[in-house]
Amino acid sequence: GGVDEVLELAFGANVNDNAVIVGEKRGDQTQAKKTIHISTSQPQIQNTTLSKPLQIPHSTNVTMPRSMAPPPSGEFSITLTKPFSPTTTPSSKIEIIGEPNRPATIKHTQHVGAQAQTLIIKEGSIDAEDSNELMDLIKPLAGFPSDPNSDVYGLDTRLDLATFEVQWDNGEEVEGAEAKSNPTDENKQTFKDVVESIEALTRQKAKQRTS
Repeated sequence: GGVDEVLELAFGANVNDNAVIVGEKRGDQTQAKKTIHISTSQPQIQNTTLSKPLQIPHSTNVTMPRSMAPPPSGEFSITLTKPFSPTTTPSSKIEIIGEPNRPATIKHTQHVGAQAQTLIIKEGSIDAEDSNELMDLIKPLAGFPSDPNSDVYGLDTRLDLATFEVQWDNGEEVEGAEAKSNPTDENKQTFKDVVESIEALTRQKAKQRTS
């Protein structure tokens, strides 16, 4: 009794989805069998030949430019260091940190004397107007040529700018800056004007610590 289904498939045969169920009543039981239409034709497989062999690139070491993100909350920092490529401690380092439209702090650290053993620290602040003028002054430097291996501006000075609008460092290969190109005379003059303005502001505002 019950329903018996027998399915016999030859290897590679394709089964037609149209199946017919045939049933017949025999007494109080039903005998059923499933008739399945089978196609014995073999599927055709196309041979595909590549017109060109696959090219697998060799791995190479590529130095990617540094991607400099804007500082959080609109903060800015300006760091001016001498010499351009210090082997040990910089002889001079100026740091200006603040926010637009607000006063900013300024700090000048110097290592002088034999083997730069004497430390001089001067600190001060600049008002909001000077801070905003400084932001306007450094804007033209965005996108200027930079080189991590060469002092292309000839001032033996490294300038690192991190503001909301300008992320630039003449001692780094910066993403978006003119790569592997020498600055023009106009670029050099602009860079010199910015450096001298920062140094003049530091002399005016930063005073030596008193114990």
